[in-house]
Amino acid sequence: MVKNFRKRLLRAAIILLLAVFWCGGSMTVFVSAASSGSSASGSCSIRVTLKSESDSIVTGGELTLYHVARLNGNRYTRTTDFVGCTDISLNTRTISSSSTAATLAEYAQKNAIQGAAAANESGTVIFSNLDQGLYLIVQTQAAEGYNVIGSFLVSVPLLENGVWVYDVDASPKVEAVSTSDLDDPDDPDDPDDPDDSDDPDDPDDPDDPDDPDDSDDPDDPDSSDDSGGSDDPDDPDDPTLPQTGQLNWPIPLLAGSGMLLIFVGSLLVWSGRRESRMD
Repeated sequence: MVKNFRKRLLRAAIILLLAVFWCGGSMTVFVSAASSGSSASGSCSIRVTLKSESDSIVTGGELTLYHVARLNGNRYTRTTDFVGCTDISLNTRTISSSSTAATLAEYAQKNAIQGAAAANESGTVIFSNLDQGLYLIVQTQAAEGYNVIGSFLVSVPLLENGVWVYDVDASPKVEAVSTSDLDDPDDPDDPDDPDDSDDPDDPDDPDDPDDPDDSDDPDDPDSSDDSGGSDDPDDPDDPTLPQTGQLNWPIPLLAGSGMLLIFVGSLLVWSGRRESRMD
């Protein structure tokens, strides 16, 4: 009787493990298909709308789009232009960092990489017919009266509320140029001091012709502030980057299965000892 119970318990544990691994494998295939091949090539788009701190539309300036990496399953594969940028790794954690975008923007400028430039005439720039992958957006020309926004990364498609979005919207904030960023006017020069003259009532002591009077330097203005200096503008807030989705539900399921196996193993050991004592 004890042997039959042990066999049934072992059979149930094996069936449970197979069911868990089958569910996990099915979900992995679904995510891979949705992120790597469920949309036709060139069917994605990124819409960038520049807004001020008061949430009003900002026009002017220029934005440039760079294709950094292609989406290969759940991994990023660098394009030919950025294959030499090995200082950073590309994953769902690093692409949300402003330092990653800044490093890629510096690499693109240093290596004269050609991107897709678009003028911001209406406050909204749309980059269409894009393949799935990771894109870098750089403001190569600031709007009049505003500072340059920080470079940021966008991954398409984007998982939102369990749905893959292939037309992604981004609305970075733009800071206005403050009065402290303007050049300070130069201080006026001090007037020159007049030369000292000889005493006209003392004709007996003429001046030495070989020893002229020392005169003050006529061009001795006070040091003025550097006319070209200006305060560094404050860095704009880090844009919040859209991130691809991650599956966390299998973790508690696998943990519960492990605990169940430990319980089943303990029960089997106990029943084996009991059976040996009965023999």
